[in-house]
Amino acid sequence: MIQDRDIKQLEELGVSVQQIEAQLAHFKNGMPYTNIVAPAILGKGILEMDAKQRTKYIDAYHLHRNDKHISKFVPASGAASRMFQFIYDFIEYADPQSSVEAILADPPNDEIYRFFSQLESFAFYPQLLENLAARNLKKNALNIAKTLVFPDGCNFGQMPKAVLPFHTETLGVRTPLKAQIEEGIDYAVNDKGVHLHFTISQEHETYFEKELEKVRMQLGTDAPTVVVDFSYQKKHTDTLAVDLQNKPLRNEKGELVFRPGGHGALIENLNEIEADWVFIKNIDNVSKKQWVNKTAAWKKALAGLLQEVESCFFSIQKQLEQEVDIKQLEEFEAKIKSFGFQLQSNKEASLSERVAFLNKFLYRPIRICGMVKNEGAPGGGPFWMQQEDGLLRLQIVEMAQLNQEDAAQMELVRQSTHFNPVDLVCGLKDYKGRAYDLREFVNPNQGFIVVKNKNGVQVKGLELPGLWNGAMAYWNSLFVAVPIETFNPVKTVNDLLKRGHSNLDDNAWGS
Repeated sequence: MIQDRDIKQLEELGVSVQQIEAQLAHFKNGMPYTNIVAPAILGKGILEMDAKQRTKYIDAYHLHRNDKHISKFVPASGAASRMFQFIYDFIEYADPQSSVEAILADPPNDEIYRFFSQLESFAFYPQLLENLAARNLKKNALNIAKTLVFPDGCNFGQMPKAVLPFHTETLGVRTPLKAQIEEGIDYAVNDKGVHLHFTISQEHETYFEKELEKVRMQLGTDAPTVVVDFSYQKKHTDTLAVDLQNKPLRNEKGELVFRPGGHGALIENLNEIEADWVFIKNIDNVSKKQWVNKTAAWKKALAGLLQEVESCFFSIQKQLEQEVDIKQLEEFEAKIKSFGFQLQSNKEASLSERVAFLNKFLYRPIRICGMVKNEGAPGGGPFWMQQEDGLLRLQIVEMAQLNQEDAAQMELVRQSTHFNPVDLVCGLKDYKGRAYDLREFVNPNQGFIVVKNKNGVQVKGLELPGLWNGAMAYWNSLFVAVPIETFNPVKTVNDLLKRGHSNLDDNAWGS
């Protein structure tokens, strides 16, 4: 299937023939399903922090953060088109003459009703009015919808989420980019300032640069040093596209067609961050300013727990460089288990074998993951998985990774109580201060195959193991319950009407 003429294209992309052959094998044979052993629930995989413990960990973070290089890593690529999908659908069938009042009297669906009934509550409402007036358009429902998303209006459908007006404030509007930077100043800062890294689409870089310039002006000279940089998804992480017969697709020039490999590709970007600790949070998971303090406190608490775990692990690794006896080894194992890690050592093995096993267990990146109660939002869930080395490890698993026809697996999913809101703090260096090569801790078998419709043709693509799923499969992980108030994603424009974003009085929402 791979021809001589393809070699040059693969070389330019930085992709080997072996990689392509492996991808084709995945298409042919399918990706193996992930088998979960049990859900991670409170007391059995998910830790709870009381007020006293939170204070302890926050204090630990404050005490040690100036000794660390800290960064905040924010996946922020892609346009906001999916955020406005129901608006695009409305444009397809809307009556050009329908007034907003007529739509509210007989709404086509709940989403449209909610959008138009609270239109004036959105932070972008003044900009919407300006665009309508500038083109001398009537304020009817269809004109509003088109002006919101189309290029000759606000163009929000083609812009990155990071620069959209999310919140209303004294200075005008607050975008996710500004919110992420302000949050970073709250909890990802030390005496070196605050460093944020956004992964973006190359075609959106100008939007980011312009918004960043505005934010810097609004922060003023009293703000700590803020360093912001950007990176793109690496081209060599794109994966082959094939037809339903697993034959590689080719474009009009006869070249192989590739598609982005999903957010799992960003493990390469994360691998290049020069930091000891990295906070990871999606671009749209921000909240209005009034709610930031609570979010920041929990982020610091998670980082304080990371400090305690990392300090313990590093101490043990240094001691393992010397000769230890069985009593010391068992004390080390007990300390590790006290955090909630599963460590089933082989009691029949020799002392040297057990030391080697423990060193291997400890030599890997650490992540502390916030988990919120599952209230129906989509996202990966926390589960225990048995891995190749025989150990039970905590994993974040997407439904697409599971055999949904397996009743036993689906029963474990039903028993799950929490899900992952992409709220992580990670330790990326070993006890000697050397950066891990994060690519060594990826499970390549935890990707999945997707089927997309491209120009009316069914196309198969390969999603790489997700950034916080299979790309971190072999990390040492702890899960911690965090309040739902710390999770305020904006998946559709109407999410901006929820408590975490709107400035309306709380009584306006009801249940």
